[in-house]
Amino acid sequence: LKQVVISPLDNLNNGIINLINSTDTGSKISIKSNDEIGTITTNFNNYLQSIEDGIEQDMKVVNEAQRVLQRVGNGWYSQNIESNSNNRSLNELKNTINKMINDTKDRFLVINGVLAKWANLDYRDSIVIENIEKNGVFEQMIKDLEVLRTSTVKMLSDNKSNGLTLQTSSTT
Repeated sequence: LKQVVISPLDNLNNGIINLINSTDTGSKISIKSNDEIGTITTNFNNYLQSIEDGIEQDMKVVNEAQRVLQRVGNGWYSQNIESNSNNRSLNELKNTINKMINDTKDRFLVINGVLAKWANLDYRDSIVIENIEKNGVFEQMIKDLEVLRTSTVKMLSDNKSNGLTLQTSSTT
């Protein structure tokens, strides 16, 4: 009885206790029987393998997220996190990060488009970006760029006025 039932149960129990104490999903329990206890041990090892596979999948997402976010930190907004996980929360985080990257990129594209017009001396357009946080860095940047636009338009207008005044003065 000890060899058939108690020893395999002790082996399974020791494996579970080892897992609890070490959180090492890589450690499997050796299977020493082909009976019901062996089946339970096999199923438990399969469960541990699925946990290990899930952790590996999660780490792929996390590692890719770190690489993408490092590039975003350096100004590159043309890459998203592509890896997936069976962990719903991790996938939601990935999707939120990707949306943030895409939204930020779109905002920069709007700003760059208006700045390109200003570089060609067309100051008619203001920078308008929807759904930005009040008192955030984007709002402050837009305000500062609008101050730059206003002062540039005023300077150009003053220069034109001074030029016309000089032209009128030189012809009289």
